[in-house]
Amino acid sequence: MLPRTSNSWNVISHIVDTFAMESPVTPTRSTAYLLAQLSLRLIDVWEETAPAAYQCAIPPLDLGPLVSFVRLHTDTDRQQRLHAMTTLVTWLTDGITPHLSALEDAPRARAQTLLHALTKVIADDLMTDAEGQWVERPTKQRGEHRLASAVDLDATFRKHEGSPAVLGTNAVISVTPTRIRAAVALTGSIPDGEAPSAALQQQRDADLPLPPQIVMDQAGGWGKTRARVIAVSDGQTEMVARIPVSGGRDPNRFSVADFQVDAERTTCTCPGGVVSTKAYRSGNGDGVDFRFLASQCAGCAEWAGCRDPNANPKGHRSVFISDYHPLLRAGATFNETPLGRSLLGGRWRVEPVVAWLTRYQGCRRARRIGTAAAQSQLSQACAMRNLLMWLSRIRRGLAPRPPRC
Repeated sequence: MLPRTSNSWNVISHIVDTFAMESPVTPTRSTAYLLAQLSLRLIDVWEETAPAAYQCAIPPLDLGPLVSFVRLHTDTDRQQRLHAMTTLVTWLTDGITPHLSALEDAPRARAQTLLHALTKVIADDLMTDAEGQWVERPTKQRGEHRLASAVDLDATFRKHEGSPAVLGTNAVISVTPTRIRAAVALTGSIPDGEAPSAALQQQRDADLPLPPQIVMDQAGGWGKTRARVIAVSDGQTEMVARIPVSGGRDPNRFSVADFQVDAERTTCTCPGGVVSTKAYRSGNGDGVDFRFLASQCAGCAEWAGCRDPNANPKGHRSVFISDYHPLLRAGATFNETPLGRSLLGGRWRVEPVVAWLTRYQGCRRARRIGTAAAQSQLSQACAMRNLLMWLSRIRRGLAPRPPRC
């Protein structure tokens, strides 16, 4: 956490943004290779630290295929090797896990970390087919926080829209017009929507006053993000961000923002004045689905703006109302106020800070592996930025000179 340098900045709104810090390691080229590297490290830990009576926990293995990982040219050969690697991992985990207590604390923690990594890779990336063979999952079915390096187990992939995926850290900064207030290094796959609460939590842990507003791009505009900010700040801080457009929504048709819902969420009124009381708890999210039947909407002048032209004319129209709908409506209302427009218009102030950190201070790539190392590098870079900005304000007469010793 960066030190506080003023007693009055708690009344200033903060601006949050994120950027990727690439890990210094290279992602593994295949799941089979990753399993092989993790297995070799686990075997090394066990052979070096386990008592002689427990060395037999590792089954007799030919380590040649693990050490010399030759390139295969056919899908069949690669599939056979993947199945063999996964079977080997199963043997290792079944043999070692019951005897972990035989290790001392430090090597036991290392062995447990590697065992967890092996189990996670299999759960996230693999599944069994109809014949019982281990195969890779389709991309969209793979787990969150996927590992891709046997060296840097903290690094996960950060996928930002319009940019290639980066293995490493999701760096979060919270700034005001004069300085950086917080800097947090999260693993890469932590979504940007968690950045505001992470920055606030760091300031709370340092016993620093929280800002009245925290500003972010549309990644901070979701209802869950707004709820987290309220929870972390105990209601002291308000999330300011534009309301995101839901995925796949047709901009030419009415969205959920055009429907009116009562406080108890028992009735929903459409732009054409039709009221629905048919509410069903949604199984795909935190909220309820209101259903408007075709018989209710027959002859409505707003039909074209409400329904897809290719939809069944006898079908119903569903409207999903999130549990965070009141927060979204309140946020939309605040965004239209003079203060809201001013805060959103000033969000650009964080961009030069991100550019300086990544272009001139080396924060585009971490120098060492691990989230702790990335956090240290990010904090030092932000402290240097604050120092240079402070000296610049002194030179321009915008800040008092420090007293002479």
